[in-house]
Amino acid sequence: MTEDDIRDLFREMRETPVPPDSLVRLRAGLEGRLRRRGWWKAAGWVLAAGALVLATILFRPVAAVPVPARKLIAAGPREAASSQMQAPPAKRHSIRTRRTIQPPKHRPEPMVIEIETQDPDVVIRLIGD
Repeated sequence: MTEDDIRDLFREMRETPVPPDSLVRLRAGLEGRLRRRGWWKAAGWVLAAGALVLATILFRPVAAVPVPARKLIAAGPREAASSQMQAPPAKRHSIRTRRTIQPPKHRPEPMVIEIETQDPDVVIRLIGD
């Protein structure tokens, strides 16, 4: 068949009317297939929502737990109590030694140098110990 024969055949097919019962059968078949596929779409949406909830639960950010600040206790009563208590005399051949708890040493404030630039919004800060 040549291209001209195929064109003539299509023209003849276009001109012949389609029987109405074939359209009804075609539509009924399509509706049946679509109904069978419909539950897959619903199941897909349910699975997508479940995956989203699961991902939200597994990858949620961990909230930082606030740590309460320690209360400072005045050193006066503690010093008085420690001066009244005396350590027992150490044995002559003792292997163990007693350690006294030293208060933390005071750290000086860090040195800060500010350098102003020509731009009034830019300031360079150098912080060191």
